Amino acid sequence: MRAPGRTRLLGITPLLGRQGFFVRDDSPITAAADLAGRRIGVSASAIRILRGQLGDYLELDPWRQTLVALGSWEARALLHTLEHGELGVDDVELVPISSPGVDVPAEQLEESATVKGADLFPDVARGQAAVLASGDVDALYSWLPWAGELQATGARPVVDLGLDERNAYASVWTVSSGLVRQRPGLVQRLVDAAVDAGLWARDHSDAVTSLHAANLGVSTGAVGQGFGADFQQRLVPRLDHDALALLERTQQFLLTNNLLHEPVALDQWAAPEFLNNSLNRHR
Repeated sequence: MRAPGRTRLLGITPLLGRQGFFVRDDSPITAAADLAGRRIGVSASAIRILRGQLGDYLELDPWRQTLVALGSWEARALLHTLEHGELGVDDVELVPISSPGVDVPAEQLEESATVKGADLFPDVARGQAAVLASGDVDALYSWLPWAGELQATGARPVVDLGLDERNAYASVWTVSSGLVRQRPGLVQRLVDAAVDAGLWARDHSDAVTSLHAANLGVSTGAVGQGFGADFQQRLVPRLDHDALALLERTQQFLLTNNLLHEPVALDQWAAPEFLNNSLNRHR
């Protein structure tokens, strides 16, 4: 989306996972309205988005620009949480904290043994539980399997955002548009492999769960809690109307918050012929 024309969209994997702003078990906060005046721990990137203080965002290198944009998930989650209590951002105190998956300095990426979540973000739940225990913040955001592991420490979500379709997100898969033009056969083989893997996952739930757990450094139970007990059935990439509509909702949030200046025509960005060919092989 940041460089229209340079990439093509091959597939979308929608997911409505576990997520929310968590508080300590002994916290007096039991509903979203109780967050008024409270200290909410969020990433510096999310604060920039929520406060409309993007500064030099458009001039940043692609990696740092991506890190700012990743804060949009936290920002959107906080806005939806506050809505439940008829509150706005100005009704809470935003406290910058390190957020796994968003705050990844370039040097941390370079020093990591691998790019697996287990190496980049070790012991996420323990770290987040420690932040809550310190009393420096009253609530912080967690999602997917890390949310499950954080809850196992005794923390609880103020609002379970995993029950609201507005909080679904789209994992998108793109490829260089030059590769599509110059090596379409190679792109087709890549998409075939992804579709084959997604179909294989449907019959190998335990193996898929174990792979995710090892990659992210979490328990297998947390994987099921975070992604959904049957997430293995939904790993085949999609480009159908509902999947594109989800991506459009994401794009609208980015446009509203000035993370994108011009909308992208998703139907023109997509290259559905590759996915259609792959799916037809199995019909």
